[in-house]
Amino acid sequence: MIATTILAAAILQQEEPTAVSIPAGTSEFFQRVVYRLVDHTQNGEWGEAQELLQTLPDNEITIGVAADSKQHQVKVEGAVGSLKERIAKYLPGFEIDFAEPESADIVASFVESLPPNADTKEQVSAVFFESSDQTDPRVEAILALKRENPATPIRSQDVHNELAHAIGLSLGLARTPRYGEMMYRAETHSSVMVSLDPATLRVIRQVDQLSNQLKEAVDKKKECKNAKPQITDKQTKISPAPVG
Repeated sequence: MIATTILAAAILQQEEPTAVSIPAGTSEFFQRVVYRLVDHTQNGEWGEAQELLQTLPDNEITIGVAADSKQHQVKVEGAVGSLKERIAKYLPGFEIDFAEPESADIVASFVESLPPNADTKEQVSAVFFESSDQTDPRVEAILALKRENPATPIRSQDVHNELAHAIGLSLGLARTPRYGEMMYRAETHSSVMVSLDPATLRVIRQVDQLSNQLKEAVDKKKECKNAKPQITDKQTKISPAPVG
């Protein structure tokens, strides 16, 4: 009788769904992907779950330049070189490299200018499109070659900061209003290069852990549940590490 009870309890424990929690500081897009993935596991849709897994952030990020913007490749190379060095230093195990646009996680392109915001009528200097479709880049970044009024050419630190923002989006991060942090951006010229701050580093690591947790659950065909944002304390005395 005791053995039967222990066996039944063990079976129930094995069948207990994996509880996942979405870190605070992640984007709505990333959260929606996780919610969809959790739904697939609850419905036993393992093929769909496996496909969606491929769109989750990982520690290898590739950046490409759109075919019609190859003349601006040098702008991207300079920014990526700086970003690659800093991210490798403060996020061991994470890598950034170049790839052809057809296979890159992030694709950057440049246009002379962008139309103003339809609602606010304010200037727009860059736009970002995120996708969970495997035939699309994870993030498409379109940068205007001129910004501000009167219009002046884009600067190297503008490209650096916009690509840092695109990398953050590909890692599931949300935009922040905190000036100078990695996920802060403005439509004007950048006066400083954004920093890879401690709060952002923590969220990146949490997202990586969550991605691994979901991959393991799907590989084992184990149901997930309770994908809810965490509330975390962002207070820290650690000095930020500059991205560039």
